[in-house]
Amino acid sequence: MPYYVAAYDTEAIYPWWELGDQKYSTELYQRSISYTGQRLQECLDGIAAVADVHRKKNLPATFFLVAKLVEHAAAELHALLDHPLFDLQCHSYTHADVMQIVADENALKLELIDSKHRIEDTFGREVIGFTTP
Repeated sequence: MPYYVAAYDTEAIYPWWELGDQKYSTELYQRSISYTGQRLQECLDGIAAVADVHRKKNLPATFFLVAKLVEHAAAELHALLDHPLFDLQCHSYTHADVMQIVADENALKLELIDSKHRIEDTFGREVIGFTTP
């Protein structure tokens, strides 16, 4: 019997639709995201909508969290995602392109280890999964 596991990359709003013909890059992403104001609220509203559907239908889901988003909205994310149906895992600290920083030990530590600890500390759960940006 096939199974479907719902998984969501959970990160700040990247307004690609406002950027015209600019080619995607990590630098463009980092310049374009926002962890405050309306963009943060749009992000939280989207997460709330997805989480609400899963709770109403009693369907489990995995949320891969960017730790910088957790850092800026810990209380809000805790209220939305601290539920037994939800598996919480890591999607890096800043949404960096891991292949571009592979030679930088400090950057890798931030993206792979510090992000794990931030999510664990916020939710009081072990993080064992990681998906690259």
